[in-house]
Amino acid sequence: MAVWVVRAGKNGEQEKFALENDVVVVNWPELRDLKGLPDKVALESLYRETYPRKTNNMIMPHITQLWNLTNAITYNDIIILPLKKPKSRVIAFGRATGTYTYRASFPKAALHTIPVKWITKNITEEDFSEEVKKQLRRNSTVFEIDDSISINALERVILHYESKAFSSKDESFDFPDEVEKTVVAQLKITSARSRLYRCTNNARHASCITQHFENDNDLRTNRLTRCRNVLFQRST
Repeated sequence: MAVWVVRAGKNGEQEKFALENDVVVVNWPELRDLKGLPDKVALESLYRETYPRKTNNMIMPHITQLWNLTNAITYNDIIILPLKKPKSRVIAFGRATGTYTYRASFPKAALHTIPVKWITKNITEEDFSEEVKKQLRRNSTVFEIDDSISINALERVILHYESKAFSSKDESFDFPDEVEKTVVAQLKITSARSRLYRCTNNARHASCITQHFENDNDLRTNRLTRCRNVLFQRST
């Protein structure tokens, strides 16, 4: 299970549509359906054909992002949509409920999509550490969070809201059984990680105390040895 950021327009133009239609979208309207392209070479060829005036500096990042959307994001991955409207750095969290789909019936700016079940739409960026904020603010449209600390923090958020939904029997959270099993499993893993972290800290603390006593004992032994040596020299 990966954690992805997918933006919805340079100025958030497609955010409202994405949230209301349970999707994430990217705005490359001139590109045809990208499903079935065998590799990045084929995708690059199609992109260059569609946008002949684009430079290499622009093309290669776009190819990576489009490949992520069409081939890397998979069912049950966590999807994050940082919202630019309103301008309060609010973040929407959800899970991918499928893979890349070209929606010909959607508006021109929303043809390339991933279906998403939105879990919460009102988390503020200020709730996170500076490292997580740094990850979320990366200058890219579609990218995977690759920092382990940030991944754990973001996973905990979505698991928290999913667990609340399951415990309250909220009918709006009608997930497939596989997703519920995954959530329960992840909650157990998160709980186990917390216990391990506490045990590790306790063990480190105990080790420090033991080391302190050992060092103190060594110091006393050294002092006693020096005293014995002085007494021995005086007696002779």
